[in-house]
Amino acid sequence: MIPRSQQVREILDLAGEEAERLGHQYVGAEHILLGVLRAGASLAARVLRASGVDLVAARAALRRLADQGVVPRPRPSDADLLGLLGIDRDAVRRTTAQTFGPQALDEAIREATRARRGGLGRVPRTPLRGPPMLAVQALSHAHEQAKTLGAGVIGVEVLLLGVLRDARTPRPRCMHNPWTGSCTPP
Repeated sequence: MIPRSQQVREILDLAGEEAERLGHQYVGAEHILLGVLRAGASLAARVLRASGVDLVAARAALRRLADQGVVPRPRPSDADLLGLLGIDRDAVRRTTAQTFGPQALDEAIREATRARRGGLGRVPRTPLRGPPMLAVQALSHAHEQAKTLGAGVIGVEVLLLGVLRDARTPRPRCMHNPWTGSCTPP
C-alpha cells in the first residue's frame, strides 16, 4: 500500500470541511477537488487555476449541480438534527472521552460498524463519526496511478489524477445512496 503524503491527508480533511460547508452528508471526489483548490500551494492547484478553475467558481458550480439534481442537495448535519432533539453531539464526544478515555469512542464506533452475525449487515456510519468517504474510487485510482508512476507516496498531483479518472468513469454519478440522498443521474 502506498502511503498518502501529509499534504494529501490535509486535503482530505479540507474536503470533509467543504462537504460540511455545502451541507453534504458524504465526502466525494468533487469535495477533494475543492480541498485541492483550498489548500492552494500544490502544482495541481496551480494547474487547475491556470485552467480557469478556482475555489469560488468550483463551489458555485457544485451548488448548480446540486440544483440540477446531479449531486445531492444540502441536508442538515447530524449535529443540527441531534441539536433539534436537545443533544449536543460535541458534548457527547467530550463526555465520552473524559469518562472512558480518548480511545473509547473510536472503539465503540468500530464495534458498532463491524459486520454483524446473523445477517444484520453493516452500519456504514454513526452520527459521532464524520461523513462517509464516497471518494474511495478516486483514491483507488490515485493509488493505481502512483504504482504506475513508481511513486513512493501519493502526492496531490497523483490524487488529482485519481479524481479526474474517477470523473471519466462511466456510471451514474449518484447511485441512490441512503447517505447522499436520491438524485437523478445526468
